[in-house]
Amino acid sequence: MGFTIAKDIKLLKVALGQNPWQLGDNLWKVIVNELKEEHEMDVTIRTVKSRIDLLLNKMSKEDLTSK
Repeated sequence: MGFTIAKDIKLLKVALGQNPWQLGDNLWKVIVNELKEEHEMDVTIRTVKSRIDLLLNKMSKEDLTSK
């Protein structure tokens, strides 16, 4: 699956809404299901976690200034 800026924003909004970092790993399944059902994104838990980690790393290095 290819990510776009719009898909990245949807991904981050859904993840922040569920807050799996503080409320538990089982919420990653909820995030994936919401992305699949409501946003028609074909993703896995691994894909979601990897993409969020990549975006956070880029942001911390200020590589996302153009976005």
